[in-house]
Amino acid sequence: TTKYADALAREGFLVLHTNYRNHRGSDTGPDRFRVGYAIDVLNLIELTKKLPEANVNEMGMWGHSMGGGITLRVLTVTDDIKAALVYGSMSSDEVETVQRSRDRWQDDGVDIERIRRAYPILPEDDPEFYRQISPINYLQYVNAVVSIHHGVRDESVPYVWSERLRDELTKVGKSVEFFPYADQPHNFVGGGYDSLITRTNEFFNRYLK
Repeated sequence: TTKYADALAREGFLVLHTNYRNHRGSDTGPDRFRVGYAIDVLNLIELTKKLPEANVNEMGMWGHSMGGGITLRVLTVTDDIKAALVYGSMSSDEVETVQRSRDRWQDDGVDIERIRRAYPILPEDDPEFYRQISPINYLQYVNAVVSIHHGVRDESVPYVWSERLRDELTKVGKSVEFFPYADQPHNFVGGGYDSLITRTNEFFNRYLK
C-alpha cells in the first residue's frame, strides 16, 4: 500500500504508514481477530499527537482490504478520526469474514482441525462472542465521515459486504458516500486506480484541510 500513502503525501498530507505487529520489522504480539492490529493503530494515533507537525484535530484514516476492516473497528472506539476511507474492505461482521475464510479453505481441502487452530471459536460455538467483536454492531458510535470504495469484480472480498456497510451506516444516520467500480478487481488497475486516487485526495481535502 506504499503507493497509496505516497499519493496522499504528494497531496500535502502527513502520512503515517502502519506496520502491524508480527509483520517484518515489527514487534510480535497477540492478534486474535485482528484486534491487535486495531490496538496498534490506536497507539499510533496517540503517538501522532506528539508530532509537532501534525494537526491532531484533523486526522483521517485509509484502509484497504484487511486494513479496511481494521479501520472500521478503530472508528467504533475513537473520536479522533474525522474522515475515513475504506477500499475493498473486509466485512464489519466477523461472522461473514470467518465463514468466507472457512468456505475457501474447505474448498481447498483444509480440514476442520486446521481451521479451528486459526479460529478456536467459530460462529456456531458462541454467537454472542461474535456479536461483541463485530464493528457492524457498534456503527452508532462512528463519528467520522466514511467513504466506501469497492470493485464489483472483486475476487477476494465480496462486493456486497460494502453495500451492507453503506446500508447499515445510513440506517444509523451516519455520513457515508459509496463508490462502486464496475470493472475493477480487488486491487484497482488503470482508470479505476486513477479514479480512486482522485477521489481519495478530494475526500480528505474536503474534510481535513
